[in-house]
Amino acid sequence: MLGHANWRVQLVAAAAMIIGDSVDCQDALWAALDRPCWTSPQLAVAAALVDVDFLNKARMRLERRCTVSSEPAATLSAIERHVAMGPASSGGHSVKLFSALLALCQEMGAPWVASLEAEQDVEALLAADVDDGGENALDWKQEISALKERIS
Repeated sequence: MLGHANWRVQLVAAAAMIIGDSVDCQDALWAALDRPCWTSPQLAVAAALVDVDFLNKARMRLERRCTVSSEPAATLSAIERHVAMGPASSGGHSVKLFSALLALCQEMGAPWVASLEAEQDVEALLAADVDDGGENALDWKQEISALKERIS
């Protein structure tokens, strides 16, 4: 499901991973994050909750500024791409994911976050995040964690 281009299908898979404490699909989850996805903040939360190596994998992506691969979208028409991946451009997806991963790493107390934030281009990247990926990630993490607690 994480390999599907449609964000709705990916979101169901991510929620199932969180609720079921599944670590089986971590590679597929990170691969989904490396492609444009309207729900990248929610997928980032899934990675933060199920992958013990989250901070290292997130840092690697943050250092390369969350560049996403648009290859899967190349075969879709404009309307199919919009429906499957949301309205953002590849650059929009990158900054939303950057913001989400950074917020999650901050919350988790990653010691290297301050030096990353001090880099010259980071302020501009975060300002370009019109979808507020960081806040979306933190809000969704709180909501899905509370749901998981209630059903456990």
